[in-house]
Amino acid sequence: MSSLRYQVLALDFDGVIVDSNDIKTQAISTLFSVEAPRHVDAAVAFHKKHLGLNRLRKFELIFRDIIGQPLPEKEAKRLADEFGNLVKNRVAECELMPGAKDVLKRFSGRIPIYIVSATPEEELLEILRHQSLLSYFKGVFGSPTTKGDALRKICRAHGFSPEELLFVGDSTLDFYAAQAASTDFIGIASASEPQSFPPDVKCIHGLGELQKWLVPIPAAEHDAQ
Repeated sequence: MSSLRYQVLALDFDGVIVDSNDIKTQAISTLFSVEAPRHVDAAVAFHKKHLGLNRLRKFELIFRDIIGQPLPEKEAKRLADEFGNLVKNRVAECELMPGAKDVLKRFSGRIPIYIVSATPEEELLEILRHQSLLSYFKGVFGSPTTKGDALRKICRAHGFSPEELLFVGDSTLDFYAAQAASTDFIGIASASEPQSFPPDVKCIHGLGELQKWLVPIPAAEHDAQ
């Protein structure tokens, strides 16, 4: 068993590993400039408040709560496909978040690392291959698997208790997923897109700061466990 503080690490993708949140915000603006021009600003604000939400569900809620009309399943799928076409190639080419590659290099050989994201899984795998990142991960979970279910599956796969898993995400929805699965959580705090994490949530400003939470437990502390 690893002497690190956690036995398994799960990472959100957008805004944690890749610097892609602005790309997706721009795509929401582009999409709704066509679909509902009067509601672009409100749709963008909703998107920013609900980073990490499955895009199908996000579009359903924007239509229901902002535009004021139901969104048929077929139309939700069309919008999700158009959104994917707007973002996939740009995300595949975008920069990594500061410190992300160093953490992956340092810890992927020591503990299993997973991606837990709301991005459709096949799209996520294509992006990871293009970015030459796939080899760092033990597994990848994307939509339609929910983040809470993914975290529980990871624990079961390794026989770990939930407190042995650390999930790192950049949205309150990530925090709630960790709560639902009873795992530990650290939030990525962004100066440009602040999330309203509860005040007791541990936050860092990038994966470069994560190492202090993963370093080996001091021998005396480790022996006492």
